[in-house]
Amino acid sequence: MTELGVAPLIAAPSFAYLAAAVVLHAVFFPRFAFTASPGTALRVIGAVLIVFGLVMLLSSGLRILRAFREGQLLTDGFFAVFPNPMYAAFVLLVVPGLALLLDSWLVLIGSAVVYGLFRVFVPGEDRWLRAKFGREYEEYRRRVLVKFF
Repeated sequence: MTELGVAPLIAAPSFAYLAAAVVLHAVFFPRFAFTASPGTALRVIGAVLIVFGLVMLLSSGLRILRAFREGQLLTDGFFAVFPNPMYAAFVLLVVPGLALLLDSWLVLIGSAVVYGLFRVFVPGEDRWLRAKFGREYEEYRRRVLVKFF
């Protein structure tokens, strides 16, 4: 397993879906819109979600790169809440934020697409972490607050 884990397996189809959703939304607007006329509030909320999500994603990603090189298991910060905070940030904050910003339920479905891919591919990452960290990883998984990410 590399420091990227299974991210490339999840990212490629996720970005393909999101790109297609954005194009379809633009071409067939307002067919996939949440509202008849999106307000500023939805766009601001969307932008805030994206910013928070990107901060969570980037800070977690940088920590993973360092921990991987040092052979450490991350269990604090965002990792105390989510076992996979980068995926959680993307599914719970970035994609919904983009959906609000664009006023598109078709984009919002992207969260389900990414989460589905996550559920398919992440068990391989979990097996690798169990093999590498053993009991420490098992104890961490019992302590982490959100179990489904």
